Formats: sequence, structure tokens, C-alpha cells
Amino acid sequence: MDFLVLNSGSTSQKLALVEIENEAESTLSGAMNCRTIWVNGHSNLRSVEGRREAIEILLAEMERETGRDRQSVDAIGHRVVHGGSRFSKATVIDRAALSSLQELTELAPLHNSHCLEGIEYCFKSCAEQTQIAVFDTAFHCTIPEKASVYALPYRWYQNHGIRRFGFHGINVEYCIGRLCEFFFDSRKSPARTVVCHLGGGCSVTAVLEGRSVDTTMGFTPLEGLVMATRSGSIDPGILSYIAAREDLSLDELEAVLNRDSGLKGISGLTGDMQELLTAREAGIKRAELAFDIFVNSVTKHIAAMAASLNGIDALVFTGGIGENSSVVRQSICQGLSFLGVEVDPARCAAVATASQPDCLIAEDPVAVAVIKADEFAQIASQCRALLSGTTD
Repeated sequence: MDFLVLNSGSTSQKLALVEIENEAESTLSGAMNCRTIWVNGHSNLRSVEGRREAIEILLAEMERETGRDRQSVDAIGHRVVHGGSRFSKATVIDRAALSSLQELTELAPLHNSHCLEGIEYCFKSCAEQTQIAVFDTAFHCTIPEKASVYALPYRWYQNHGIRRFGFHGINVEYCIGRLCEFFFDSRKSPARTVVCHLGGGCSVTAVLEGRSVDTTMGFTPLEGLVMATRSGSIDPGILSYIAAREDLSLDELEAVLNRDSGLKGISGLTGDMQELLTAREAGIKRAELAFDIFVNSVTKHIAAMAASLNGIDALVFTGGIGENSSVVRQSICQGLSFLGVEVDPARCAAVATASQPDCLIAEDPVAVAVIKADEFAQIASQCRALLSGTTD
């Protein structure tokens, strides 16, 4: 079976063609039998007329380079960041589902609106193909109320659905499957795993026996760790204080928290970790401060997730920073020795040049793995499961 997978980011558009063998057995992650035939993307939508043109260009390139027509795929999968309380598993997108997705846009304004553009375009360009939404929030629907309900008026939870949803669930689920399938005998798979998705957006998730039980992102993708341009968790009292002194509206505050905070806000330079590391090496103090604050934030949240699990058996680094920055990984792990995390600096550094992108950099007492994110494979796998009727 062949699947087109669209990942519509705030400033980028990615598209992949993924093949799954029909006769393949299901696996723990559901994504291990996938083969990505083609993948490409536009990292700067300003270079084209807009998202719809970017998708059309990518579709045309895919057809030309693979010889496969868009109309021949079995389904089109879309990564949707926020599914709210309505969507807890992959869902075929009909007009009713599309209307529900439109209502959720305000919960993840940097992401959901762009995804909807891609969905609407595919309804026109690939009208005969089944479209399926796969949600970053769905994996976290198993989080218990003690970790998902905020200490706010309970009626907000009852009447408005104010609760912790969590994000990055597509990749977290993929990493758990990859960890169990390739690094451990299934009978000895780690029961208590903390997955660190560190990229432009960052989160840490506690996974017990394959199920999410706690995570750092909350009602929106803004809560939790310090991120590239997002603040992460802050004292909410700051907002009313600064709004009064700088005459900021709610929309302006939200823009600052999402686009001008985090690593970018601290350093005054950039939200890109690699550029920040270069500036840090050049002796720029605020770049060093941003790095230190980021490491401290991740380390504290890993410890919190370990507390939710009553211990830790495995730690996973994934996402652009988690996969590519040995300096970040090593700095974080140095602060986790009290949990039994012991990483050899040489092994940690060697990951960046290893021919195998996924590897263990520690086995005992806590296994530490670096796993390359593959949301395309996980999305295609969930689409296949839905079409074949094998979803839960």
C-alpha cells in the first residue's frame, strides 16, 4: 500500500510517499514495515506563492521522480498537531471532521491552520483519495486525570475541556516502537521510558508499558520546556504585569510567547540551536545563558517525568536537537547522574557521524538511545491500520 503524507509546518511544507507491504506483520510501533520512497519539502514558503503552490510543486516532483501518480495512492495522511478532546485516534476526514478541525485552530494557531490549508488543497487536487488525520495529541489520551487536569476551576475542565493534551505523540509513539523492536528483546523491553523530543518545539514524555502517563506540553504546545522561540512554562502573573506596562493586547502577548521568546528571546540572536552553539563558542554571553537555561529546563523536566514513572529504565533523545547535538545530550545527561544516567562522552559524540542514525549510547543502569524521528512512517502506519480495520 502507498500513502502520501503531508506535514504542514508554520513556515515549511513537507511531503513524503511511503510504502507499506500488505503482508507485513504488525509491530509494536506499527511503523517498522514502512519504506519511505520519496520525501521533500519547502523550508521557506516565501520562496513560492504560498502553501498550495508548495504542495503542488512537491506533488509534481514526486510524480516525476518516482513515476507514481498522486491518484494511485491508497490514502493521504495529514499530521494534525491538536485534536482536542474530539479526536483520540486517526480519523478519516469528511466534511464533519473538517468542520471540527477548523474549530480547534485557536488551540494551536501556529500549526492547525496550516494543516487545514493542506487538507483543503488535497480535497481539490486528489478528490478521489481518502484523507486521514493523524494527531500529535492522540498518543497522550491515556494520561490520567491526576496529570491532565489543571488546578483551575473544575468547571473549566467540564465546560470548556481545559486539560493537558500533550503533543509530539506521533514521534513519541514511533520512538517507543523503535526502542523496543531494535534495541531490546520484547520480553525485556524497558517499562519506564522518558522520551525527549528536542527540536523547534520541545517536550518530554513519560511512557509506562508503552502508554503515555505524563508529558510537559499542555493545553497548547506552549507549556513546558524552553523552546526555540516559545517561552515554555512561566509565571502567569508576568503576563498581566507586563501587559499593563507595555500596553500589550492578548494577541500581542501570545505572539511574544510563541515567536519572540525561548532561545531567541534570551539570546537576542536566534532560536536555532546550532547557530546558538556557534555564538556560544565565540564567547557571546547571552548565547551561553540561553544554552544553560535550555539544558536546565530539559534536565528538570526529565527528572519530573521520571518521578511520574517512579524511576526510569530508558531515556530517548529525538528531534533535530536531540539527534544532532552531542553537546546538548551530554550536558543534559551530566545533570541526571542521580537517576543512574551514565553516558560515555565519546559514544555520545560519535552519534553525529554514525552510519546508523539510531543507536544506544548507554546500556546500564539506564539505557540511553538516540532515535531519528520518523513521523512520516508512523502516520502512514496509522493510515494503513485505519483502512484495514486494525485500530483499537
